[in-house]
Amino acid sequence: MICAATWNVRGLNEVAHQRAVGQLVGEFNIKFLGLLETRVRVTNAPLVQKYTLPSWRWFVDYTETGSRIWLAWCDDEVQVEILAVNTQFIHCRLTNKRAHTKCLITVLYGENEVIKRRELWQGLIQLSRGITDEPWIVMGDFNAVLDDSEVNGYAADTSASMADFLECITESELTHLPFTGANFTWHNCSDGERSLWKRLDRMLVNEAWLVQWPQSKYISSMVYSVAVKMEEQMLHQRSKLQWLKNGDQNSKIFFRKIDSMRAKQRIYQISTQNGEVLTDMKEVTEEFISYFKTLLGGTRMQRDINLNFLRPVLRHRLTIEEADNICAPVTVTEIKEAAFDIAEDSAPGPDGYTAGFFKASWPVVGKEVSEANAFVPGRSISDNILLAQELLAGYNQAKLPPRCTIKVDLQKAYDSVDWDFLKEVLHIFNFPVQFIGWIEQCVSTVSFSISLNGSIYGYFLGVRGLRQGDPMSPYLFVLVMEIWHSLLRYRVPENATFQYHWKCKEQRLLNLCFADDVLLFCKAYIPSILVIKNTLCEFAELSGLKVNPHKSQIILSRAVQQDKQQMIDSLGFQEGFLPVKYLGVPLISSRLTIANCRPLIDKLESRIAGWNHLNLTFAGRAQLISSVLSTLHSYWASVFILPKGIIKILEAKMRKFYGKDQRVEGSWGWRKILKLKPLLQQGLQYRVGDGCTFRLWQDIWHEQGPLCLSFPRGPTVTGLPLDAHLSEVLIHGQWVWPTLTDPDINEIVSHLPPICTNSPDKVIWRHNSGQFTVQSAIELIQPRINRVEWHGLLQGRYKIPRHTFILWLAFLEKLSTSDNAWLAHGDNGCVLCNGQSVETHEHLFFKCQYSRRCLNIIQREVRFHWPKEGWQQGITWASKRWRSPHLINAAFRALLAALVYHLWIERNNRKFTDTGSAAESVAKRVIEDIRLRIMSEETSLSVQTRALYRTWKLARPNTE
Repeated sequence: MICAATWNVRGLNEVAHQRAVGQLVGEFNIKFLGLLETRVRVTNAPLVQKYTLPSWRWFVDYTETGSRIWLAWCDDEVQVEILAVNTQFIHCRLTNKRAHTKCLITVLYGENEVIKRRELWQGLIQLSRGITDEPWIVMGDFNAVLDDSEVNGYAADTSASMADFLECITESELTHLPFTGANFTWHNCSDGERSLWKRLDRMLVNEAWLVQWPQSKYISSMVYSVAVKMEEQMLHQRSKLQWLKNGDQNSKIFFRKIDSMRAKQRIYQISTQNGEVLTDMKEVTEEFISYFKTLLGGTRMQRDINLNFLRPVLRHRLTIEEADNICAPVTVTEIKEAAFDIAEDSAPGPDGYTAGFFKASWPVVGKEVSEANAFVPGRSISDNILLAQELLAGYNQAKLPPRCTIKVDLQKAYDSVDWDFLKEVLHIFNFPVQFIGWIEQCVSTVSFSISLNGSIYGYFLGVRGLRQGDPMSPYLFVLVMEIWHSLLRYRVPENATFQYHWKCKEQRLLNLCFADDVLLFCKAYIPSILVIKNTLCEFAELSGLKVNPHKSQIILSRAVQQDKQQMIDSLGFQEGFLPVKYLGVPLISSRLTIANCRPLIDKLESRIAGWNHLNLTFAGRAQLISSVLSTLHSYWASVFILPKGIIKILEAKMRKFYGKDQRVEGSWGWRKILKLKPLLQQGLQYRVGDGCTFRLWQDIWHEQGPLCLSFPRGPTVTGLPLDAHLSEVLIHGQWVWPTLTDPDINEIVSHLPPICTNSPDKVIWRHNSGQFTVQSAIELIQPRINRVEWHGLLQGRYKIPRHTFILWLAFLEKLSTSDNAWLAHGDNGCVLCNGQSVETHEHLFFKCQYSRRCLNIIQREVRFHWPKEGWQQGITWASKRWRSPHLINAAFRALLAALVYHLWIERNNRKFTDTGSAAESVAKRVIEDIRLRIMSEETSLSVQTRALYRTWKLARPNTE
């Protein structure tokens, strides 16, 4: 057994954290550990490692990952071989010395920025391409989520970040390892609306891992994630007999796929209603049997239920003729119609023939199929949605009266229907006694066993509920819900305190019910809500259908604030807010927005994500798009007018899915290049030769550009087709155009280019040589402009970049001197000379007493000269005086930059930190910078070098 863990310790310098690591290792018997974000300096690392786990071996690469990722392992139990190190992950091979098993482990810590995390995704994809049969696990802090379900709070990751992560998992063929514990592993330590939870830590494995360790799982915690129980087992592999006999071969890949699917679907542990975690399979099985026996089985208690009081309010009851027809013998015609009503592509029956084999023509079943919509003829599911949408319109408006909508969720609806109640329901609808007996036999003779991990356990008889999957069950359930509606219609008039929902009084509209999806409407008034509550309790007592208070919601609009909480408490439901999901679509109070359509986008993305790992052809993708993806929005479109933006998003995602294999790396860059096409065409010159290549009307051989644009009537007037070549108007190297009086033709003919005889048509670059060069392209895109006179002062072999940058700003007079700084408040005096003059560039360089003193010290030291005129005059003088490439001039240019830089630093220190230096110290730092810069250059011994070293009082360079 191998036990591995990762922990984002967020600092390992504290003794408490070091002890916690030791406790973690001891508690879970960990043999391999990845620590993230240790924040330990390289000099302190050996001491921290020795104190934390003294007998373990460690690996950390400060040149790549720094203190972000540390690996530690028990050398007595496992052997670790480092295979790859990246700034965001460490990849290694782990060998269990006792079990002699090997696996690959990648411990990672993703960057916070989306752009940088893309390097991590690409790195994982590259690793996966080199892994074939070895088990591989990727674990750590990914700093990314897969979908909105992994985020809870005020903010969410961008869809682009989620798409990158999902694409990485798909391309790498990784899957999530089953986990127990906390769903969210990171919190931003905020409360209220700013609180944010995310699942950033996880463990991903490949198929080979699931095959070798199918029962492996990990414990998710806000503190650490631990993988446990990676025991290698022999699996009993089963598959369909017919497939093995007539289908694929018994290959290794075939069985690996079966094992992988079985491992993903297998149940290893459960949590009981008391919160106890069961891992022993015997206990798990017994708990399953106990739970479902309590839900569906037990001892049936005969009850005497009487619903005759509802007869006056029932909307429909069977007539005597209809009741007789129900029990009438089944005719041959009815059998034929039933057979023809089966879809042609349905699964074959016991005889092996499909329904399409028996069908003769569409008219036989056309009418029945056309009218089959939900459970009621002439009634559509969209009717409920549209009516609910109409009632919820304006729920956010302040001028409308108080309203209340209750969304009811029935707990285990099909499984909770009382059989005695169902029998009475059929009786009150006037169903024949014989028919009721048939239904009772079908419903009450059910028995159950539990299928768990491919095996059958237990046996018990049912005492309540309708059979799941039985085609008759939906119709019986509709009759049950009709009693609920009738009960509401009966109880509401009895209570004079009940007040209807806005716009519902005339129609006496109380509820919208479609199977077990129920909406109730009333005024936001406590007595009205109590009437509904009492009716729900009465119906639960009669039918056995109880409301799930945790999933039911009450939506209030314009309710009196002091009564609002009392309304919520009286029902015991959760307070809901629009939009709320009903029958698969959101109910909103205003126009549908793209944000409201997010479930539709997620549904399409989930379908595509499930297909991305398949090696689909273009034809296969086209079929999936036309038959599946393009119809996903049809249900929504039957209810809403979808925004144009959502249609564009859906189409874009379908286009991306269709052209997945056609995606070219760098397509964004290529599109940027194409935008330069019109500009680069200016640099192309069409040299006319024999005319066999250039097209007459479409190419840019003429100075007017494509003639089809400047002379669109040309093909019609001249009789030359649109795809004609120049050879049509060239004979023996001479232009021969049709004789026409049209002024446009005359304009074209008067500006014809010269012909290069005995040569083909060529496209050349507009340059003297006719060859493309980068320099000529730059000149075309950005023509040369006259350089400023002082540009040479910024050049030279001894320049220091930070000095040169400040000098450039000083030349432009863009330094934040007091006369330039718009935030200056009153005091704009020069801090170098104690405010004797206003601080300007002209004063600072070098009329200020302090700066002039620095300049004088430097002049005495290295015979540096600067005129006494103003700053701009000095720049003009220096640009001419130091223009030559002589080494002394290069050093003087660097000296000027260093002097300006240090004076500006001294000014900032005095202004913002109240610290300063003497002029001698500043001059010394300037001279020292240039001396060190000169000495760092490798120069040959020459006249210029000797003069330079004499000027700067340096020892002669060693020429050996």
